[in-house]
Amino acid sequence: MKGSANVEVYLGALRQPYQAAVTRAKDARLIERLWERDATVFGKTGAALASVKSRLGWLTNSSRMATEVADLTAFATQAIEAGTKHIVLLGMGGSSLAPEVFRLIFGRKPGLVSFDVVDSTDPQTISRVTKSIDPAKTLFIVASKSGKTIETLSHARYFLSVAEKAKIKNSGERFVAITDSGSDLEKFAKEKHFARVFLNPADIGGRYSALSYFGLMAAALSGVRLPALVGSAAFAEETLSIPDYDKNSALRIGTLWGVGAEKGVDKLTFVTSPSLRPFVPWVEQLVAESTGKEGKGLIPIDAEPVGAFSEYGSDRLFMFLELAGENDAAMTRLFEAARSSAAPCVYIRFTKTETIGFEMMRMMMATAVAGFHMDINPFDEPNVKESKDNTAALLTEYDKGKAPKEPKKVAQFDNVTILALGVASEFGVDETAAPERLLKRYFTAIQRSSYVAILNYCDMTPEVERSLARWRRVIRMKLGVATLRGYGPRYLHSIGQLYKGGPGSGFFVSILGEDRENVAIPDANYSFGQLKLAQALGDTQALVKRHLPTLTLRISGDYAAGIDFLTETMDRAFKNLREERRAEVDEDESESAAVMSANESE
Repeated sequence: MKGSANVEVYLGALRQPYQAAVTRAKDARLIERLWERDATVFGKTGAALASVKSRLGWLTNSSRMATEVADLTAFATQAIEAGTKHIVLLGMGGSSLAPEVFRLIFGRKPGLVSFDVVDSTDPQTISRVTKSIDPAKTLFIVASKSGKTIETLSHARYFLSVAEKAKIKNSGERFVAITDSGSDLEKFAKEKHFARVFLNPADIGGRYSALSYFGLMAAALSGVRLPALVGSAAFAEETLSIPDYDKNSALRIGTLWGVGAEKGVDKLTFVTSPSLRPFVPWVEQLVAESTGKEGKGLIPIDAEPVGAFSEYGSDRLFMFLELAGENDAAMTRLFEAARSSAAPCVYIRFTKTETIGFEMMRMMMATAVAGFHMDINPFDEPNVKESKDNTAALLTEYDKGKAPKEPKKVAQFDNVTILALGVASEFGVDETAAPERLLKRYFTAIQRSSYVAILNYCDMTPEVERSLARWRRVIRMKLGVATLRGYGPRYLHSIGQLYKGGPGSGFFVSILGEDRENVAIPDANYSFGQLKLAQALGDTQALVKRHLPTLTLRISGDYAAGIDFLTETMDRAFKNLREERRAEVDEDESESAAVMSANESE
């Protein structure tokens, strides 16, 4: 059971730089120094060196947490035996994405009726969760490393008020906290008389915390066997610390990632069998926030519809994840085509879902290795603060009794409004223009090495996901570029670092959804809907300030219908573009061949 999954690494056109990179890692004694917690392996000094030193606890955390398994298991069992029927976990980024993996892959512990992870400020989302639970039978888990995360503190205050309104005696005892020692959340938990506070090791960063209390508390309340999960992670510590530079799988994967980022093969495209799809958003955060800085970065592609290999560009580095026994025909076809075409790719076969502990360790080490090859610090997030500061500035308007002004309207079609924040501010107000012309004006500038990120501020529903998948397929088919989708404010604590600090090759579509109801935040001068608007505008301002091409839209009414309208409009606008671009490529290749022939004849 402890064994890892089978791994196949195909280097393709990256073989030569990959081999040079492995030699560099070997000469630097990368594996040995990493496991010795030698922060200088990343070549940083001063404050940067200190930040690396303070973030390496994940390397041996599984062995440390093995001693906590019995306590966590007992806590979960006792909570259910005491009548708990619902779990609501409140967190952002690493505090929510790892719990989401365990909840979605393993389900919930017998006896529980529901298990929700709340990492949204969308009023519909919060209202939906509130209506689905009985507060008197709910265990609320408040998770934040710093204890200062505005979303999580707002969620905590709101659900405390829900419990108080339900007239629950000693309502604070329905809550537990996971945080670092001395944090604001620890103080808040004591003030509100939480049932318990779990203090996490301080030397573990948020996105590397999946196998600490932040992830394992949720795992204990899901259907996973906690000893098996932690055991597989501990086995990974033992296996991945072996300095065999030809066989160490994390070293091989991370080196391929790092080389790909340096050579422009930076669209790290994940294709998985059905049960493993929830694993990818956690890896997305890990990779994007760790590598997206200093104008560099791997761009993880999650939940993109699987297509024929001919639809993908040469900037793709494929990650195929398969669970034994699950046969996905589309994934298999794409893998075979990618491999036969010498596209760089990695194929990982999970022997069983409980080996996910091993895979988390492998992904974390691979990310650190990629950071080494990219000459960056994989443990900081220098560009996250700007959006937070912009949001805070907008929220002060509510303190003054004002509301931040939404950008002016450029044009409106169906239930979609184009706003004058970003590139649309240059369009000029043109109510008579066809929507195809305005969309084409924006998307025509996209190059084959670019990517499109669709940033949604709405309730994440199956209908919206299906509509986004159709739009992403059309974008890839028409423009030949990779697409991403995210939900705010979740993505701000995940891939948002890459968008602002990464390669600068992104095109961004920021979409504001309409709030059909209002949910107040206790002790605040703004509601969740107003907080969501401030976050959307604050992050969009950060993108625009960096001169990143950003199109800002608002969808009123049915959000999925608005996405469908955009999909159909774009399909019409770019009817023949992919064929035109293919012709351009063929012409360029013909010219190059003619030049080579002429040179040879000389």
